[in-house]
Amino acid sequence: MKKDLNFNIWVRGGTSDATKIVQGLKDNLNKNTGSNKNLKIIVTTATDFGGEIAKINADKVISKPLRYEELKKRLIEEEINFFIDATHPYAMKASQTGLKVCNELKIHYLRYERPGSDIEELEKELKEENIIFAENYEDAILKAFEISKPSCNIFFMAGIKNLKSVVEVSENAMYDKNKIIARMLPVSVSEALKLLPPKNIVAMQGVFSEKLNKYLILDYNCDVVITKDSGKAGGFYEKMNGAKEAGAKLIVVKRPISNITDSEFNQKYELKFNKIDELIKYFIQ
Repeated sequence: MKKDLNFNIWVRGGTSDATKIVQGLKDNLNKNTGSNKNLKIIVTTATDFGGEIAKINADKVISKPLRYEELKKRLIEEEINFFIDATHPYAMKASQTGLKVCNELKIHYLRYERPGSDIEELEKELKEENIIFAENYEDAILKAFEISKPSCNIFFMAGIKNLKSVVEVSENAMYDKNKIIARMLPVSVSEALKLLPPKNIVAMQGVFSEKLNKYLILDYNCDVVITKDSGKAGGFYEKMNGAKEAGAKLIVVKRPISNITDSEFNQKYELKFNKIDELIKYFIQ
């Protein structure tokens, strides 16, 4: 790696992996260049919570969503030459926006996406009729109401972002939203209270163990659990096994397809990584 090369890196976060990426870049690029004067890392997150975590290693943190024009302006001002998209696998709109801006500004775009679950393992579970797949959250909640017993509840373990649409779809379909138990970060409670009563909100920060998931499902009398394919890093297997142990059906919202040509921008993820160490090697090889 050339020591005179400036690395102005923009990391668009959304998961805990972004913090690990920044730390890895700092450690390895400083070691290879001999100083940190050639390295600047800016992290953007959609929430203050994510921003607080990112402050540990980043040179600058922006804790708010950036739309196309503002993102473009910031990238130009900061003279960014590398853009790492480490947003959540389900945040397709954010990825599409970043991809379009980088293409326009000729910025190197790198996509990091945490590994998903083992599909073969899920297929085995599916044969036992423990797992149902859904294309989106709206489809998932409708399926959940169809199979949930009248005396039981539905545990929504997919965070605050999609809770509003889930509640709206439930009400539009004349289902009782009070059957929905939602787990989320404590910082999201105020937003959740606009949608559900306090008794239906579980405010906790994970990742959670299989045992804790099991007993939460049992304690809240849930016979259906909705989650997303967050992979090992997101505690997917603990949720899957916890639901199984509690005797609950599991509905998994599948990941959006992100490794094919984007229909809106006709672009591809040219550099995509599923391992953080491989992403770091790209910069130091």
